[in-house]
Amino acid sequence: MENDVFGKAKGGAARALALTPERRKEISMQAVQAKRERASLPKAVCGDDDKTIVFGDIEIQCYVLEDETRVLNLRSLQSGIGMSEGGGKGGARKIPALMSRLAEKGINIMQLDVRANDPIKFITPSGKVADGYDARILPDICAVLIEADRKQLLDKRYAHVAERAGTLQHGFATMGIIWLVDKVTGYDDFKKARDFGRIIEAFVAKDMRPYVSKFPPEYYQEICRLRKIPYDPNSVRRPSYFGHLTNNITYHRLAPGVWKELKNKSKTSTTVVKPHLHRFLTDDVGDPRLRDVISKNVAVMQLSDDWFDFLRKLDRVLPSHQQLQLPFDTARDDGTGL
Repeated sequence: MENDVFGKAKGGAARALALTPERRKEISMQAVQAKRERASLPKAVCGDDDKTIVFGDIEIQCYVLEDETRVLNLRSLQSGIGMSEGGGKGGARKIPALMSRLAEKGINIMQLDVRANDPIKFITPSGKVADGYDARILPDICAVLIEADRKQLLDKRYAHVAERAGTLQHGFATMGIIWLVDKVTGYDDFKKARDFGRIIEAFVAKDMRPYVSKFPPEYYQEICRLRKIPYDPNSVRRPSYFGHLTNNITYHRLAPGVWKELKNKSKTSTTVVKPHLHRFLTDDVGDPRLRDVISKNVAVMQLSDDWFDFLRKLDRVLPSHQQLQLPFDTARDDGTGL
């Protein structure tokens, strides 16, 4: 029959039928509670089981959590410093137990008996629940083990642990544990992409805003003075290359990636005339930053003798976030235009 149950499934069905309604309800509530607890655990945004810090034959799994905490897998850490991984709650207490014994012998353990007794439970990128320690705990553990060995206070069974601690400490001294975790897990690239996204979201508006003049007459008057060309206060016509100059001295200096995103917005606009870049800046962040940059542009220009004197000073006041790439030969540019 289709409803026949065989093997383990048959045994499981039989056990379920044997449970009292109260016990079934209790198991169900425990499952719901476990699901809630899992949902509340922090998640690792970078790292995986094969992402390890490596020093010779020492490997320690590492991750970066949502709140930027760098963590080391608990069992992997124990194995890395030469302690057996153990299992269950007893295994998780091996480091704090050792630290407590060393404290009794007069070693300054930097509260590691407490710190190591409270591991962080988190979800790995592969969906597993794991226990770990804040990565900054490992240099302290190594320092305590090395000090205990120097004072000959380590049991013989832990002599190799001090040796491995020395190997790890040398690595930390040259590079730093946080730097190592970030490089191994790829968090550096993740952080750059995340921060770039935040910058673009803050500076670039989703919709194009109505046109409002942003560049004051002094801006163009000073450019003309420095480039030794006539300035007509009654005309809005400017040399075509002024747009490239404005990109360099103004839009390139707003924030990383903003100029490129504004250019993309302008290119993909469905308007008949290509819109000004500043029409895509946000009211609360992008527009105030543009006004600030323009104000500094004018101030630095007024303090400069010629165009290249101005650029040198501007680079100190407002470093560019974009390499200048003009469609003409800047090496032959004498400041008067090409």
